[in-house]
Amino acid sequence: MGGTAGIAAGIFFGDLCRMLSPIGFTYVGLLQAAVYPYLICSLLHGLGSLEPAKAWRLFKCGLVFYLGAWVVTLASLAALARAIPETQMAVLGATPSRSQSVSDVLGLLIPTDLFTALSKNAVPAVVVFCIFYGVAIQGIENKAPLLNVPGRLAGASCETCCTG
Repeated sequence: MGGTAGIAAGIFFGDLCRMLSPIGFTYVGLLQAAVYPYLICSLLHGLGSLEPAKAWRLFKCGLVFYLGAWVVTLASLAALARAIPETQMAVLGATPSRSQSVSDVLGLLIPTDLFTALSKNAVPAVVVFCIFYGVAIQGIENKAPLLNVPGRLAGASCETCCTG
């Protein structure tokens, strides 16, 4: 409902809505402040608390679904890329932006520093970090003390959001 109202306000009132920008910025910032800790803690606790054999079984069962979802996603993106017409630069003397290389894309997916990825809002890099760290925790013998804090933080975040 709120998203529809925002789109309608942007269509009908256009630049008059620019004064609402600080409210939107604050709202998105508060959402990120709640989502990032929950995302990190729930991934670390969820993956880390699994036994390696059970995690491997889950991975094998879900692999077909994940591959299918990636195929549909990439096909949709390719179709959208063909549907959007190419535009010409309107500014004289402007240089076209450089094309993305494979290392640029990998830089978005593989974090060199978790805190830099968090500050740049690189959610895929944060998720990849948490997946690898969670899988690494699976092999630890006495991992309960290590998973205690992320489990409590994920539970607190969920209880705050769901009951608030």
